[in-house]
Amino acid sequence: MNITKKLVTVGAVWKIVGVLLCAGVLLGCGSKDKILVSESSEAGEAPGTPAAVLASLYQPILEPFVATYTYTRSGENPDTRVEETYAAIKSTVTQDADLDVQVLETGRWTHNTPDYLLVSDELYVRVRELDEYGNDLEGVDAGQWVPYYEWVAVNLDATESLVLGKEEFASHVDPERPYLVRSPVALVQGEQFLPVPASCVDFRERRPARRVIRLDERRWKVTCATGLGVLDEFITEYDTDGRLVRFYSTPESCICYDLAIVYGPNEDVREPDTTWWQANQPLVSKRLAELAARLYGD
Repeated sequence: MNITKKLVTVGAVWKIVGVLLCAGVLLGCGSKDKILVSESSEAGEAPGTPAAVLASLYQPILEPFVATYTYTRSGENPDTRVEETYAAIKSTVTQDADLDVQVLETGRWTHNTPDYLLVSDELYVRVRELDEYGNDLEGVDAGQWVPYYEWVAVNLDATESLVLGKEEFASHVDPERPYLVRSPVALVQGEQFLPVPASCVDFRERRPARRVIRLDERRWKVTCATGLGVLDEFITEYDTDGRLVRFYSTPESCICYDLAIVYGPNEDVREPDTTWWQANQPLVSKRLAELAARLYGD
């Protein structure tokens, strides 16, 4: 009987110990979950310092997104001669899950401004509208997509390795643009627009003192020089994941800068139709040779 009682007592003790151990594990798991939730919450917060706010404007976006930037002005419509407010620059950038990029320009100032497609590391360019002085995509008819580096090779061939200067050959084409537009600030532009954050730093204190001020949990006000002696106030807004979703000016004048970013899956960026280019390379070569002859007197 004594032995039996001892065994029962020992068994009860071990049972209690087991229950306590299980409780400890469960509490531990609960604490761990709380820590993970807390860290996740912090990771989704908007930037907490002026430096982080300015850095968010430069950080490349490496997930699918669609960004729309509009530079709005007011002035006389050349067709109607009526004063109106209009989108001088409107850029729409789409990036898919493969980091392929499409850059489309649809504002009033689109003359000679190229669209870009970066698909599977191949770069394509086109100009939809040319004015009388435009010679971008020289030799290529407006609205036609061309593989950029094939077009450059045709230029080299047609001019017998005499490389036409960028100002004559492709003054508005920037092959880096499809890569740069992944950073929000690369889209913000206008007349004499000075770069952020350089123009947001108080030169007397050499840091963004008083130029970057928190408004609430997800918004900051940034004061920047957008021209010589011109200061504009911008608002940066962040979503619940801490991502920049808007960067816009709030001036009293009608000159407005507005960048909006939407994250999430979208259609794949696809290769363009290059049928015209494949059929007309000899014509493009001829036009380029004629241009070189005119410019260099050969």
